[in-house]
Amino acid sequence: MKIKKNELNNIHFLLVGLTLKGTVSRSRTKLDKQIIDALNEVGKEEKELAEDNDGSVVDGKIIFPKTEDGAQNAANFKKEHTELLAEKVIFNETIEGHYDRLKSVLNEYEGEFSGNDAQAYDTLLDALEEAEKAEG
Repeated sequence: MKIKKNELNNIHFLLVGLTLKGTVSRSRTKLDKQIIDALNEVGKEEKELAEDNDGSVVDGKIIFPKTEDGAQNAANFKKEHTELLAEKVIFNETIEGHYDRLKSVLNEYEGEFSGNDAQAYDTLLDALEEAEKAEG
């Protein structure tokens, strides 16, 4: 399954907010653990990217010197950061059938979604469906 890096955070919050039981809850938890690992990696990549462009991370914010070079580095960072977040992370099903269970329950989920959760729901279902098609 493939998910763009810029969509991971919203999918994580969607998953932790769902009320699920039994094996489907386990499926959600296993996928969410992979998403958290990917989010941590994205954070490291963002920090490295900032540092490569002579920026620094202060209190979770990326800061560049207020100079002409700093402005150019900030512009370079923004371009590279956009490219970074457009990359897709590949997730592998660790236990056979987990994605199918999760997809089935999400399709039948009776809760209501709006805003970021609605977008994350759609993105996650699309990714699960694409993964199913890729398997054959």
